[in-house]
Amino acid sequence: MPQYPCTITECPRISRALCHCCQNNYCIEHLRDHNDTYLSQLYELTNQINKLSEYFRGQHRLQLDQWRQESHQAIDSYYEK
Repeated sequence: MPQYPCTITECPRISRALCHCCQNNYCIEHLRDHNDTYLSQLYELTNQINKLSEYFRGQHRLQLDQWRQESHQAIDSYYEK
């Protein structure tokens, strides 16, 4: 199996893993750093997705509540005649 240097230029160590996302070779230390960077970005994106999801659910809930009130009023009005 061929040995590749770590992608980090100043690092003298041999790589131990290939990142499948960016196709770079990293030693264990830099792989951990690289992974932490991706995880922090992933957590940030996950939080943004969750916030958007809550926003859209809230918007639909408001629209549904409004439709419900209007429907009840229309039914009540119909029965009062």
